[in-house]
Amino acid sequence: MLFGRKSSPRASPLPLKKSDDPGPIKPKKKCTLKMLALGLVGIMFFRFFLTMAGRIVFSTFVFVASFDKSGSLDRFVNHAFYQILDGLDTQGELTCMNWGYVDLSPDAPKIEMDASDEPERWCLQMYNKIASAPGDLTGLNVLEVGSGRGGGSSYTKRYLHPAKMTGLDYSSKAVDFLTRKTRQKHPRR
Repeated sequence: MLFGRKSSPRASPLPLKKSDDPGPIKPKKKCTLKMLALGLVGIMFFRFFLTMAGRIVFSTFVFVASFDKSGSLDRFVNHAFYQILDGLDTQGELTCMNWGYVDLSPDAPKIEMDASDEPERWCLQMYNKIASAPGDLTGLNVLEVGSGRGGGSSYTKRYLHPAKMTGLDYSSKAVDFLTRKTRQKHPRR
């Protein structure tokens, strides 16, 4: 042993000078209850800050939008928000971007769908509820304003059988998505 330490087989045979010795090894500090409490307070403060920041931004928007009688600010924010949401689905898995609909009554009939439509069942149930409300669409020409990525228009055409289904949307990303998806499913010959 040299200065209270075991020497390893590879250690130098020369003894260490006292100035080279780092001294006794101090144990690492253990996580104490005080440190945990400070961490939790930090997390709570950060969460509170984000919540308050969100409320301030939202309240500011509502205040400013209240003076916009034309609705142009509201349309701009909705358009920007939709474009951002559309960009988040990089794999192109979602064709519907609505809140969906579920009939919670115990005797509600289950709408029959293809297995490929199941992931978007709630969104498509909303289309079924709204589009079938006026009655049978068979043989009619249907226009959907704000068709987004085309999932609802596709559902309406396939399940409710109008003669012609037209979707219209102001989001260029949504229209481009639908054009690409349609060309993949139905390539021109």
